[in-house]
Amino acid sequence: YLIDEKTSIYLKIKYIIINKIFKLDYNLPKVEYFFTYFYKINNYKIKKNSLKYFKKKYISKDFKKNNVTYFLGQPLYNDGPISLDEYKKIIIKIKHHFTNEKLIYILHRHENEEIFKFLNKNNIQYISINEPFEIFLIKNKILPKNITSVSSTALVTCNLLFNNNESNIVKIEVAKHYYKGVEAYLFIDSKIKEYIDINNIIKL
Repeated sequence: YLIDEKTSIYLKIKYIIINKIFKLDYNLPKVEYFFTYFYKINNYKIKKNSLKYFKKKYISKDFKKNNVTYFLGQPLYNDGPISLDEYKKIIIKIKHHFTNEKLIYILHRHENEEIFKFLNKNNIQYISINEPFEIFLIKNKILPKNITSVSSTALVTCNLLFNNNESNIVKIEVAKHYYKGVEAYLFIDSKIKEYIDINNIIKL
């Protein structure tokens, strides 16, 4: 078995990210099963983790629903395929899309000061958290109106944990030219999209 609750093992099927965590060779070791919430992995046996136990234990009826859209930030402009200006345009488009809800931007730990200035200039509230976003919601008993991001894997876990509790998990699908043909990002983006309701995909 290989146990996974992030993209690390999933991506190692085509990429080498897992090497940083498990110190494995380029090729995956011979394993009988993957234990993961990513259940759409070709050519491998999957023991699906639907997070049912976690949901039953920690997601309760006393969670407070709010009229907030949380935008999960990502440093895609830091040595990534999207320029900072392009990323700023994406944020503004999302702000205009969710005009009926308060927008709160969740900073990624690797984002830079330029984003802080941009968010302040455009009156977009932002917060920094020192824990996974899902844990932040559970600790604070928050049930948001919407959770959105470009390609954060938290969309997948939040979909499993909160989607049946009237939280909308919304995937931002940016045009392929934003990724400038970088295969790794295109691959991640396409795979996350497989787990999101087609009606909850915003095309920019």
